[in-house]
Amino acid sequence: MIVIADSGSTKTDWRVIDTHTAHSFQTLGLNPYFVDSETITNIMREQFPKHISQFDIAQCYFFGAGCKSVESQYVVQKGLQQFFTHASVHVESDLCGAARASFGAEQGIVCILGTGMSIGFWNGTELSYTLPSLGYILGDEGSGAYIGKMLIKAVFENHLPKHCVNDFLASYNTNLADVLHNIYKEPLPNLYLGDFTRFCSKHKHEKAVQHLLNRAFQEFAQRHVQRMVQHTGCRSIRFVGSIAYHFEEFLAPALLSIGVSIHGIIQKPIDGLQRYFQESTL
Repeated sequence: MIVIADSGSTKTDWRVIDTHTAHSFQTLGLNPYFVDSETITNIMREQFPKHISQFDIAQCYFFGAGCKSVESQYVVQKGLQQFFTHASVHVESDLCGAARASFGAEQGIVCILGTGMSIGFWNGTELSYTLPSLGYILGDEGSGAYIGKMLIKAVFENHLPKHCVNDFLASYNTNLADVLHNIYKEPLPNLYLGDFTRFCSKHKHEKAVQHLLNRAFQEFAQRHVQRMVQHTGCRSIRFVGSIAYHFEEFLAPALLSIGVSIHGIIQKPIDGLQRYFQESTL
């Protein structure tokens, strides 16, 4: 059997497959920026399905947020190898997983647009060109965390209608002091910020919210997609992630303004990864 994982900072989607069957489950996120090898092993011991023997796994393919560098890949690989003791463990970035799920052996621009953002060019076998990810503080334009930052500024700088501001404060039972505490004092502020996109989805009929979303995706298109087009000459793009999936009506026009069309959006890549590995390994 083989096991495949697509991991973010909050949760990991897993798929155990053999020739005829597939089993799905979730664990906590295994981003090496937030968990060490020992923690990864412990999470797997606690959350791996009891009816499946980890000793029957021959190959483990893990694609995760925070796994771009060799050092971070090693943290995850070490933690998983302690659990899948009879398996060969392969760790790559979540963008590589998104590319395999979206393109397979084809080529094109692939982008993850969820809580964070990453983008690269898939040549059919590997990511041959990527743009650096500066994270939610310095970059990630168009991401959930970025939109959350824009929304908070709009709320507390009074750039939204009064009824929207009141609904925001009531929906999250919060105030400025609480928001600042969560961003600057609590762990995982990127996830905290990304959660505010639910409010944008609820109020996307409001002109002020539409303006905010349009601006976020225009910045994403001009800063990141346009650079990819200039470097690769490719004008088609496929997306993975909840932000692209839920806000396509705002994302698509921003891309069309620079002459790029969306050729597909996958909310979760685990199904595409299953197809990829069933075709190539089983």
